[in-house]
Amino acid sequence: MTGNLLNKWIFIIQFLFFVHKYSCDYIPKDGEVWLIRVLGNDLPPLQSHGQTYNNTKFILENEAEFPGIKKAFMLNRIVSQREHDKLIDLFKKHNIPDDM
Repeated sequence: MTGNLLNKWIFIIQFLFFVHKYSCDYIPKDGEVWLIRVLGNDLPPLQSHGQTYNNTKFILENEAEFPGIKKAFMLNRIVSQREHDKLIDLFKKHNIPDDM
């Protein structure tokens, strides 16, 4: 199995674990809808350094609230501890809970 394919399978397994964990711990109310964004590492040369942070900041500062829709963010294996911490600080600044 190539490294790229293996990484895709690892991501799928982690995502399914995330969904299973929260679907078992949390029972949504009837009609409740979640918008979950999965954030990963910047991918140069396709993205500039800090683009994940900048895009997330833009969303948090400019996106309207949608009636009846809750928002959540999932951090997917952010390699840089500095970038990870910046995103966590951004979530705290905008009162995004660290759990669902």
